[in-house]
Amino acid sequence: MDFLCGKNISQGGYFILKHLSNEKGFISIFALGLFLTGVMVMLFIVSIVSAGVMKNAYKYHHDIRAAMDFAVFADNMNGATTGTVQLDPQNAGQYFISAYSLITGTTYGSGQFIGGSFSAPVVLEGLTPINPGDPLPNKFGGLNGIAVQPGYFVTMNVPVFRGSVMGIEIPPFYVKMQHFANVGSMSIKP
Repeated sequence: MDFLCGKNISQGGYFILKHLSNEKGFISIFALGLFLTGVMVMLFIVSIVSAGVMKNAYKYHHDIRAAMDFAVFADNMNGATTGTVQLDPQNAGQYFISAYSLITGTTYGSGQFIGGSFSAPVVLEGLTPINPGDPLPNKFGGLNGIAVQPGYFVTMNVPVFRGSVMGIEIPPFYVKMQHFANVGSMSIKP
C-alpha cells in the first residue's frame, strides 16, 4: 500500500488512503459516511413534508379567498342596483360561512369548521367590516395600509399538517390566514 501513498496522490487522497489502511481509520470513515447518509435522508424527509405543508397552505388560502369574494359580492347585491355600498357584517358572515362550508365540505358550528379534508377544526377568528380610510392589518392592499374601498377582513386558523413522520405523531400545525376582500361593485346606469 505504500506505493499508493506516493507523491502523485493529492493531499486529500493521501489522507483517506492513510486512514483506510488501518482499522480505526476505516471505522471512522465508515461511521462518518453513515452519519452523512442519515442527515441527507432526514433533510429529504423534511423537504417532502414542508412541500406538502406549503401545498396545503396555498390551497386552503385559495379556498378562503374564493369564499370571501363570494361573500362580499353577495352582501352588496342591493348596493349594485342602488349605487351605494351597504355593508352588512352579519349577512356577509352568513354568506362566507355558507360558501366556505360548501367549498371545503365542512360543517360550521361554535366558530369552527369541522370535517372535509382537514385533520383538525378550522377556527374562524373574525370577519371584520372595513370602511374606506380604516387601517388594514398587516398592510393588506389599500394605499399604505389604508383601505380605499369598503370590504371585509377575515382571520382564520387553519391546520395545514397533522400526522406521523417516521412513527412520531405530530399534533396539528396551525397557520393563521388572513384575507381582505373589497366590495368594489358598481351600479350600471343606462
